[in-house]
Amino acid sequence: ALLCQGEFPGRKLFVLLLLTPMMVMPVVAGNMFSILFRQGGPINAILSLLAGSTVEIAWLSSFPAALVPIFAAEIWHWYPLLFLILYSGLNALPEDQIQAAETLGASPLQIFRLISLPALKPVILIGVVIRAMGAIKMFDIVFLLTSGGPGNSTEIISIYLYKQTFE
Repeated sequence: ALLCQGEFPGRKLFVLLLLTPMMVMPVVAGNMFSILFRQGGPINAILSLLAGSTVEIAWLSSFPAALVPIFAAEIWHWYPLLFLILYSGLNALPEDQIQAAETLGASPLQIFRLISLPALKPVILIGVVIRAMGAIKMFDIVFLLTSGGPGNSTEIISIYLYKQTFE
């Protein structure tokens, strides 16, 4: 959100690209990350190129590794919402305080740390609460990636309720 504060060429396109993941259906995002994190998928291929040897991580079928695609998919899919919340909060900051700090010789880091960040705390709290509520009702991406497995290591409340109801 801080990067988009000022004017620069291509800013509207940049913001549009940042907001695109939020427009993708959760089922599509889940399938996309399932393809990316398959045993012979692109993520392992990239890691193999970087390591110089074959890397075959079972992302979706081993416990600690199964959390990585789930977190990656959730973050990718919902960071635009937090971007919008923070961007709106930054645009609502009192401009006179920032201009006064600049006049008094404050650096951009000091302005952010001492003026912007304290004023953004309620906005950040709202974003965290909204995402926490979204994480509680999360279902599609986890179900498509791991179905709560391996075992029940990635099982969340909504998947547990689904299994108890339909299986």
